[in-house]
Amino acid sequence: MIQTFDQIREWQDRVLLLSGVPPIVGISMDKWALWMRKGSAVRGYPTGSKGFVFWGVNCFDDCEEEADSIASRAVDGTMRGLEMNERAALGVLWLGHSIVFRRLDVDALAVEGLKKIHAGLILRGVA
Repeated sequence: MIQTFDQIREWQDRVLLLSGVPPIVGISMDKWALWMRKGSAVRGYPTGSKGFVFWGVNCFDDCEEEADSIASRAVDGTMRGLEMNERAALGVLWLGHSIVFRRLDVDALAVEGLKKIHAGLILRGVA
C-alpha cells in the first residue's frame, strides 16, 4: 500500500504519542532520517552567514549543522543497540523501509524502540 507523506507523518505522530516520549525524540528521529539519506557528512551551506568562530565552527549554519549531526549520530548509536524488529519498525516509519518476510506489529515495536531511543539520547546528553 503506497502512503502519502502526510499519512506517514500522521502515523509517526500517533506512534510518538503512544510512546509518551518528549518531542525532542521525534525531532531527533527526523534529523536522523535526513542524515541517513545524505550518504556523506556535509558541513555548512554555500550561502552561509559568517558571523563568529566558535570551536572551529565559522558561522551559525555550520553550528546548526554540527548540532544536527551530533543528535543524528546519537540516534544512530542507540539504534544499533535495539532489537532487530524494533530497528525494522523504526526503519518502516522514518526511512520508508518495507517488511517482506513476516508481518510485524510495527506500532508496538516502534513504541518500544522510541522509548529506548529516548533513554539513549538522555545517556548521550542530547535529550
